[in-house]
Amino acid sequence: MKRTLGFIIGVVLALVLLNLLASLLNIAFLRPWSAAPPADSPAIHKIVGAAHIHTRHSDGSGGLQEILTAARSSNLDFIWITDHNTLALLDSGRLHRQPLVLVGAELSLQPGHLLVYGLSQWTSEQRMGGLRGILDSLEHRKGIALLAHPYHPKMRWREPVDDRIHGMEVLNADVEWRNDRPLEMLGTLVAYPFFRHAMNFLIDYPRRELHLWDSLSVRRRFIGIGSVDAHAKIKLSKTSYWKFPPYDRVFSLIQNVLYVREPLASEPEPARRQVLEALRAGRLAFGFAGLGDLRMATIWLEADTGIYLPGETIEVDRETSLRLHIRLPREHQFETYLYRDGVRIAGSRLKTITWAIQEPGVYRVAIFQRRIRPTRFSRIPIPWLFANPFTIRMAP
Repeated sequence: MKRTLGFIIGVVLALVLLNLLASLLNIAFLRPWSAAPPADSPAIHKIVGAAHIHTRHSDGSGGLQEILTAARSSNLDFIWITDHNTLALLDSGRLHRQPLVLVGAELSLQPGHLLVYGLSQWTSEQRMGGLRGILDSLEHRKGIALLAHPYHPKMRWREPVDDRIHGMEVLNADVEWRNDRPLEMLGTLVAYPFFRHAMNFLIDYPRRELHLWDSLSVRRRFIGIGSVDAHAKIKLSKTSYWKFPPYDRVFSLIQNVLYVREPLASEPEPARRQVLEALRAGRLAFGFAGLGDLRMATIWLEADTGIYLPGETIEVDRETSLRLHIRLPREHQFETYLYRDGVRIAGSRLKTITWAIQEPGVYRVAIFQRRIRPTRFSRIPIPWLFANPFTIRMAP
């Protein structure tokens, strides 16, 4: 009996060890790619930032200066602070320009969690008039309201989406690690001291979130973003915690790239207006920057009337010529897909892509990196970048 039990334990330990070795091997091939943006792209300015950040004013571990240092080390142009149910940093956040600091909140409401920007004060859900009253206030102040982690296993959104909610988190770093298997988590933790990019192993395709985003985008403009949901805090006991994963690691994992036509202003207030205007309009792409700089990809729509950016709406007539352009670095391998109204209609492995657009609809681009997976002896597509959709309407 003891021999049998020892044999079983030995086999289990051997399998776990083999799994860890396979994880380390796969993680080694997930290091971020470096490349320059394609030279034949138009002059579109890109602003990079991280959203959904918690400080010690709620359930995070860091102060503002620590977070700013981490943001600078990740080369971010802006950060969006969203402490739970507090605007404690509202005044101090206005002073910074490198990076620019947006101070909003993550509101814990009856239907679920909501990321907001634009409130001047916060008391409670009841005193603010519930979800309806909060959205009224944000609409009056031209603020922003986004669904936070709508499919979080513990805090999912539980009501129909109000038409005044501007968008949602399609990617959320906190959800990313919660939906992985224990052995994948263990492999990541073992690799973490040796590979700065170890968290890339937890990347998954957000199938449910994309389905919800597509279904709502067909009805109206509905912004998608990627969020780090950074806390840098894992509780070990009532009085102690582990600063993990640190802010700079998650800032490098998921980022947003705003598309603007002018360089970011040098003064904080004009720069903040630029960021908010692009964010409200959905002129952005988001994705897993841990695999490579998202600015390496350029996406635009060319019409007879000019150039349009992701997230914009274009009214055309039957004779208008529309061409969707995508430019990718020549050094690496990609798979690019085009969706119309949530249905895939085209795909390509080219680095220079031009698709003719001939019908009205909501057109969304998704780009995957083709990465070597040693344990499969092949390359597999890994999600990298998702762009907010172009909306094509027929002019009356």
